[in-house]
Amino acid sequence: MTTYPQYVHDMLTKAHHDGKFYACQADAAALCFDVLALFPECKEASELVYDIFCDVWCIHDNRVAIQQLVDEWDDQPHQQRRRLALSYRYMSRWDMRHSNEDQDDENAMTHHFLGHPKLTDVNDLLEEGKTQLVEAYCLGDDECVNFAWPKFNRAIERAKDEQTAMLWVGYQCADLGFFADATDVLDALCAKFKHEPSQQLLAEVRWWRDNGQRVPWLPPPGDGSRYNRIIRKIDPEALTHEEYIDHFRQHMASIGKTPTWKPTINSHLASQLDDVLNSVAPEPLTQPLVDWSFLANEEPSDDPPKWLARTLKLFPKRDRGDFTKQYMFSRDIKPPKKRKRYHPDDRMM
Repeated sequence: MTTYPQYVHDMLTKAHHDGKFYACQADAAALCFDVLALFPECKEASELVYDIFCDVWCIHDNRVAIQQLVDEWDDQPHQQRRRLALSYRYMSRWDMRHSNEDQDDENAMTHHFLGHPKLTDVNDLLEEGKTQLVEAYCLGDDECVNFAWPKFNRAIERAKDEQTAMLWVGYQCADLGFFADATDVLDALCAKFKHEPSQQLLAEVRWWRDNGQRVPWLPPPGDGSRYNRIIRKIDPEALTHEEYIDHFRQHMASIGKTPTWKPTINSHLASQLDDVLNSVAPEPLTQPLVDWSFLANEEPSDDPPKWLARTLKLFPKRDRGDFTKQYMFSRDIKPPKKRKRYHPDDRMM
């Protein structure tokens, strides 16, 4: 730490202090990302983000929130990416800090939606590209990512405001969990334009790209075999993941919605790259903070999640039988025994 300016020490000291409190953890992590935007090699800042995320209540609340959208027993690879994307959305403060900027400011970036006044000339291209990303995000058909990039690249080339287009694409990739793609486009953006919000976003997505495999509230990654077994127990007629993708592709072809442009990577080359990447043994992870051994129990749960009962009250007209059957293998996540420390002013909580 001696090689960094004093203000970096001060920022990390504040982040370490605030990160101990429940209401301040996401903001404390944002301070660390501010440091990483200035000094990407600062290991202290990177490790402090992980330490903040290891708080037992932070782990619990993220698990509960994600479980309502993706069951923890669902080991399909694209569902792990969805969990990672959701985690990023829950914990990131970049969006909150930069989405309400003055529209007259030359640096204003309203990145959420198509129709941004600076992107009207390429909205159609961006929309087509994002549609492909959403299909990969929701369905797990990773071939769609290869179809997305020709549209994104063409939009960036044609856009009158190249900087805004690149930031928009980078943000959308991060928001859907494609952190490697987001890092690549934001890295190119920051090399070409000096823009502080882009540098801050790059610092965040680079951290999630490099540390996503050890986020403490995510279950171990899998290959989808557990999902295929359990989904057939829930509904014997249900399609496996592979069958569903084939069914969806046939449906899209039947209605004339199959992409007509070529992917950026030849399918044979992509297969060879996958073989090489899969042959590299991943680095051993640290001891998990959550005991995931319960995932080996593939019997229906006797203790359904508490949020399920609350959801049924919110939707009284929904068929309770079908709804409870859908979540019959989801297990309740018990809260920690440790009391929450909400804020530095509430030390007795």
